Formats: sequence, structure tokens, C-alpha cells
Amino acid sequence: MKFTFYTASAIFDRQRKVRLGVSPFCHQVTNGGVVQHTAVRNETWKYQKQQQLQGSTSATRVDAAKRKGRTTSAMTIHNLYIFSKTGTLLYYTEWNRLNKSGITKEEEAKLMYGMLFSIKSFVSKISPLDPKEGFLYYKTNKYTLHYFETPSGLKFVLNTDNASQSARELLQQLYREVYLEYVVKNPLCQLNEPIQSELFKLKVDELFKKSPLFLSRSL
Repeated sequence: MKFTFYTASAIFDRQRKVRLGVSPFCHQVTNGGVVQHTAVRNETWKYQKQQQLQGSTSATRVDAAKRKGRTTSAMTIHNLYIFSKTGTLLYYTEWNRLNKSGITKEEEAKLMYGMLFSIKSFVSKISPLDPKEGFLYYKTNKYTLHYFETPSGLKFVLNTDNASQSARELLQQLYREVYLEYVVKNPLCQLNEPIQSELFKLKVDELFKKSPLFLSRSL
């Protein structure tokens, strides 16, 4: 299998400032002291409506492409990992993963984090120039692994097909618009612990399914 490594010395990466706003969570405390996420119910309903509309639009576009004799590609985003600074797997999800590792999710996460640690060390030691942000992604003949690390040490890993572009920007958007808003600002979420928030899961799915990387490209 052929590997190709890329670092920031060869790629221009635009930096954006994280702007923190008002927390999107609406908590309601009952007499019994139970905290209810009223935002989850509202966001779930809106997300389901958006998915219905998106599914209808996508089906129409695919049908039109077929009538014109063009082919459409399958989903290009395979799976996503989010690690803490110390290597704890905070979140994992997948969409179009055809090949399973045959081991548990925990064992797979340890292998993934160990590989990232080794690649980062390898890149920083042998780079003939200042690597700046260091390792960004690698490409095999079957897929591309995209990597984004925040200043606080959070690590976002996304596997896509080789035709996908700008996946690093999508990971930055995930951190800025979803992780900060629905984990950091959520008082019920414990930082550096596995993310259990259903609202966060909905927002991740919504963000990726709206991305051009996820949709068919050859329309």
C-alpha cells in the first residue's frame, strides 16, 4: 500500500479566530430538580425536517443525472474520531465504512492514536524545513486520513476517499461550530470524557451531511 505524507510547509492553512457567543442550551429545571434539554427536542425536529428535504432534493438530482447518462459517486466520508489531549476517545461515528477492523472500538482507537503519535514524531524529526503545524494528512491508494489538532490538544481525525478536498477546513468547522457550542458550553458535558450528548451527535451528523464532501460530486 502506498503512503504519501503532507505537512503544513506545503499547504496554506487559513487560521480563523474562535468567537464565543451565547450558549445555545435552554435548560428547564422542574420542582424535582430534573434538568431537561428543551433544545434537543426542537433541534431533533428541525434536523428531521431538513433531512427529509435534503433527501428529496438529492433523489431528484440523482434521477436527473441518471436520465442524462451521468454516474454519481457514493458517500465520500467514511468515519470520524475525536481524541482528547491524553488520547481518550471522546467520540466516534461512521457513515460509509465498508471494511471493519475486526477488533473492538477501544482497541482500534488505541491503534489509531498510537499511529498518529508515531507519524507526528516522524514528521517533526525528519522534516528539512520548519514543519509549523506538522502532520496534516496522509494518502494511500484507497483512502485519505485528514488530521486537525487544536491548540489545547484536541485531535480530530477524518477518513475520506482520495478525491475529497478541503477536509481539514471541515474539521476546523466541526471544532468551531459544533464542539465549542455543544460540548464546551454545555454544563452537562464533562470535558475530556466521552461525549454522550444527543444534541452534539445530531449536529455532527447534520454538519457532515451538508458538506460537499459527503454529497455526490459528479452531478
